[in-house]
Amino acid sequence: MQIEGVNTKEDVAWYCGKRMAYIYKAKTKSSGTHYRCIWGKVTRPHGNSGVVRAKFRSNLPPESMVSWSAPAPSPSPFVATSCSAFCALC
Repeated sequence: MQIEGVNTKEDVAWYCGKRMAYIYKAKTKSSGTHYRCIWGKVTRPHGNSGVVRAKFRSNLPPESMVSWSAPAPSPSPFVATSCSAFCALC
């Protein structure tokens, strides 16, 4: 995942260990809402350009690779990234 505003391997260090939530909209309601999430954690940098690797509790669905994601509430509440549907960094 590429985090917006993070362009070097050194910048990624602050995000390592932070939790992420992949949030998606389901067709049926569960617990009174259509939204569900899969929790994960930023594990390490991936290369030298600020890309990170993240490990989630369960595998992400294939459609997560064509959307976007966002870590939250780090420097700003939601920072867009280039990977999955919607992720929040907690």
